[in-house]
Amino acid sequence: MADAALRWIEMLRLIPRAPHRISTTELHRKLTDLGYNITERSLQRNLADASVTFPIHSDESSKPYQWWYPADYVLDMPALSPSIALAFALLHQHGEQLLPNGVRQHLEPWFRSADEVLKLQSSTMANWRQQIRVVSDGMALLPPKVDDALQSQIQEAVMRRRRFTALYKGRRDPEPRTYRVNPLGLVARHQVLYLVATLWDYEDPIQLALHRFVEVELLDEEACAPDGFDLDEYISSGAFGLLRSAEQIPLKLKISKRRGIHLLETPLSLDQQVVAEDEEYLTLRATVPDTAQLEWWLMSFGAQAEVLEPVALREKLARIVHSMTKVYSPPCDGS
Repeated sequence: MADAALRWIEMLRLIPRAPHRISTTELHRKLTDLGYNITERSLQRNLADASVTFPIHSDESSKPYQWWYPADYVLDMPALSPSIALAFALLHQHGEQLLPNGVRQHLEPWFRSADEVLKLQSSTMANWRQQIRVVSDGMALLPPKVDDALQSQIQEAVMRRRRFTALYKGRRDPEPRTYRVNPLGLVARHQVLYLVATLWDYEDPIQLALHRFVEVELLDEEACAPDGFDLDEYISSGAFGLLRSAEQIPLKLKISKRRGIHLLETPLSLDQQVVAEDEEYLTLRATVPDTAQLEWWLMSFGAQAEVLEPVALREKLARIVHSMTKVYSPPCDGS
């Protein structure tokens, strides 16, 4: 009896929300993989029985039958705890800043469920939402608009490991171009959702912004990662900081304590070393990716930080400062 009850719970959990569907055959395979012993015919009867109590929709026009929940339905088994409900409520409150455009739509049923749970709690729990804020560490930008249908197709390609053809308009492309895409993963960065992928039969991963896709068509071809590819390692290599080269650089930085004290708690790298030179300045050594983001970050300190090494980076920043001096210098008085 206990095994049957657990099987029912797993069966109900595995049914997706529209627009996605799952066939009886696929559902049977997933339950079998989880160790549940049931025939496909018995599963069909269980699904029919469950549809009397739960809002399960089915397409029985052809076999195997397809099953799904309405798009706005949330299966609360178990119900959200107050702490998890609060987490969803906070995510909802700050969703405009934290979530790529289009993702919120998929979470709306959970947000509504969380609000219902919090209404049943004490006023103190409900007021926590008014006492927590999220502050960006950079310039706050509005997210780009992403076509929901295209985003759904790309997410499906990633989850099902399917290649696809696409029309994609790069930032500098006058017109969309056709690509054959091998998806490797999705990464959200600064309000933008990126697809990490390879194109055609090339091995080098690239990044494609989802809001620049114009058209997507899934192929009946399995996606495969290049030998040794790992998404976490790809990110940690500095790829999303606009990588200048594949080499790591040994950074030596003199920075004022007032501006750099946070680096003692949030270091730049695992090998970071910091020495207090005097009452005002710290000297920091760290091995970091050679990225454009590193240059932008260093420039943000103004005169409060000085790159000592590598010499090439120091000289590059000096050229940038010299150019900026020309731009901001007052015009010469010709009189």
